[in-house]
Amino acid sequence: MTLVDPTGGTGYAFGAVLSSTHMTTLANQQPDAVDGVGGGSYAGNISWSGDHDISGSMALNCPVTFNSSGRVGWRLNTLVNADADMIADYDEYRFTVAPTVNRTYTLRHTGTVPTTGNRIRAIMTITSVTADAIFEREDTTELARIVGSGNGGSVEFTYHSGGSGWYCSGASGDGNVTIHT
Repeated sequence: MTLVDPTGGTGYAFGAVLSSTHMTTLANQQPDAVDGVGGGSYAGNISWSGDHDISGSMALNCPVTFNSSGRVGWRLNTLVNADADMIADYDEYRFTVAPTVNRTYTLRHTGTVPTTGNRIRAIMTITSVTADAIFEREDTTELARIVGSGNGGSVEFTYHSGGSGWYCSGASGDGNVTIHT
């Protein structure tokens, strides 16, 4: 929402007293302008403290910086010793137990539909893994594999709506991670 000038464009003279009607108008519009209610925008610096929930999407065309206590909260989930789906509701999946037989983890693009740029990470910090963790798209195309003969690893997937959907965009782990392109 854009702020509406209560003076009709004439502005205020330095030191002029604001009428109570003008003060009320500005006070009512300011929160809407800052939080973008009604699909609006705000140019300038915004500083928040405490928790804030934003529904929908927010496009930032500037660097985002955090002070010493600022951070991004990742949406976490777990992977267990069973075949499972990985959905865009979560940013990071951590293995709580190692697979005992080869397991397939399917990156879904149905249900919660990801948007271009969504990322999902899978992290296995468990050592002495004996079976493979296989990551694939819904069409069963294998994207990556954490091989069971190693000490865990991690893979990251990025979604691109104009291509085949999910692809493996990064991996690490003592040579025991296989990426398929």
